[in-house]
Amino acid sequence: MRHAFLVLLSACVPALAGGCDKEVKQPTPDGPFVIMAVELNGNPDASFAEKPELERTITFSGNTMTRIRGDQEVSSDVTYDTKKSPAHITITENKPGGRVESTYGIFKIEGDTLTICMKGVGEGKEEDRPKEFKTVKGGKEFLMTLRKK
Repeated sequence: MRHAFLVLLSACVPALAGGCDKEVKQPTPDGPFVIMAVELNGNPDASFAEKPELERTITFSGNTMTRIRGDQEVSSDVTYDTKKSPAHITITENKPGGRVESTYGIFKIEGDTLTICMKGVGEGKEEDRPKEFKTVKGGKEFLMTLRKK
């Protein structure tokens, strides 16, 4: 009886401390989202609110992200690491001339709201990935708040 109690206790204590064997993963974005707010240099960027909704819509499907840029539909590869906290997102776009641009960021989904913070859009490095959902004056962070369409 005492042995069974110790086995049960050893299984429960890590769970109570947040080390449960059951992995809690951040869901990944799926479907269309509309950019509602953008922040750069620690300040809101109101210019995005003036754009038509179509130009502020980003659609996620599996490992692809699609958006309208000018009069073109642009697709990028997207990878996620939902085991990280905060969850990681990497957006890779193939540019003309064979150039590849990757942007490293973090994301979270709360209800119908998707928040993405990236650093060095198209010029960042893996080690520059933001650790918090914020921008700072003079920094290269880019914070977006999107709503599920």
